[in-house]
Amino acid sequence: LRLEPWMPQSKLWLAPALTAVAVFALILVFVRLLLRRLNRISPVAALRATEPGGKAWTRGLKLHRMATPTNVSLGLIDLSRRWTMFVLLFFVFVVSVFIMVVPSSAALTVRSPQFLTYMGVGPADVRIDLQYADDSSAELFDAAVDTLAAAPDVAEFTALTTTRHEVGGTDGTSVNLYVESGDHDILPVSYADGRAPSGEGEIALSLLALAETGHRVGDTLDVTVAGSGKQLAIVGSYQDITHGGKTAKAQVPEGGGDTMWYVLAARLTDASQAEPAAERL
Repeated sequence: LRLEPWMPQSKLWLAPALTAVAVFALILVFVRLLLRRLNRISPVAALRATEPGGKAWTRGLKLHRMATPTNVSLGLIDLSRRWTMFVLLFFVFVVSVFIMVVPSSAALTVRSPQFLTYMGVGPADVRIDLQYADDSSAELFDAAVDTLAAAPDVAEFTALTTTRHEVGGTDGTSVNLYVESGDHDILPVSYADGRAPSGEGEIALSLLALAETGHRVGDTLDVTVAGSGKQLAIVGSYQDITHGGKTAKAQVPEGGGDTMWYVLAARLTDASQAEPAAERL
C-alpha cells in the first residue's frame, strides 16, 4: 500500500484558485449590499453622513471638543457614526482570512512527511498489512520478510506482529489491548512523552490506552503474556488513530498472545518508485 499525499501534485493549484474566486465573489456581494444603500439617498446627504431617511446624526463625538489631532478626530467621529458598516467590513475581513488560511494550513499539514508519525503510523514508503487467518498467514509473513530483505531498492524495513493481551488497570479491572511487537526504532512514530520500548521489559502505550488503564509514563503495567502475568515498565506514550486508538508497542516473545495481524513497513532508496515497488513486492 502506498502512502499517497492528500491530493495529486498536478491538482495542488486548484484549491488556491477556488479560494481566490470565492473570496472575490464574497467581496463583490458585500460591496453590492453596501452600494444599494447609496441608491436611496442623494450625494449631498451621503457626503454629510446622514441616515437613509435624511435625519442627520446629532449625537456622538464633537470635533471642537476632542484633544486628538484633526485627522484622528475625524476618523473616530466617522467610526462612531457608521460603526455598523465597519463591523460588517471587519466580519468580511475575518471570514476572508479564514477561507484563505485554513485550507492552506490543512494542506501543508497533511502533506508533511511527519504527519503520519503523529497518527500512529511510521514514515514508510511501502506498507503491507496481513490479517491473521491461520498458520498459513505466518508463512506468508515470513515469505514477505525474506522478499523485502532481498529487494535491492529497499533501504530499510521493519516487521511487526500485533497480538492481543489482557492488561491491568489502576482500578483493578482488566483491559484488552493490541500490542505491536518488533523493532520500534526503525521507522518510528512520534512520541508525545518518553521513547520507544527497547527491551522485553518495556512497553509504550497510546494516549487512549493510558486513559483507559489509568496509568502514566513511568508506571509499571501488568500484562498477560503466554498465560502468565508480566510486569512491564511504561517508557513512552504516543497518539494513535488506528484500530480504535487503544494500542501498545513492546517486544513480546513470539507466541505470547493471540496473533491478530502482521505489518511490514519499508523505506525505499527512491521514494518516487513506491507504486511500482508495491506492485512488485
